[in-house]
Amino acid sequence: MDNKLIKPAELINSEYYSRGVNCIVSDFNMQLTAMAAVANYQDIEIECDAMLANDITKQLYKAGWLSSVHDCGGDMVTITVNVHKSMLKSEWKEC
Repeated sequence: MDNKLIKPAELINSEYYSRGVNCIVSDFNMQLTAMAAVANYQDIEIECDAMLANDITKQLYKAGWLSSVHDCGGDMVTITVNVHKSMLKSEWKEC
C-alpha cells in the first residue's frame, strides 16, 4: 500500500473524482431497486459535496430523473430526486 498523501489537485483531476460520482450513482441505483421491490416510490435524497452535484444532476437528467439541489450550508448539498414525478413524466413521453 502506498503511504503517499493525496494532493488536493489530484482529487479533482484524477480518478478519485469519477469514483466518487460513480459510488453515488451506484448507491442511487440500489435505493431504486429496493423501492421497486416493494412498490414504494418515495423521493431519494443524495447528500454530497457541492463539487460533485453538477455531474450527478447531469447524469440524473440524462437518465430521465427530475431532481433539485438544496444547499445544506458549508460545502455539502442535498440532491432530491422526485422518483414518482419522474416515473409519471416518462410514462407521458411514451404515450
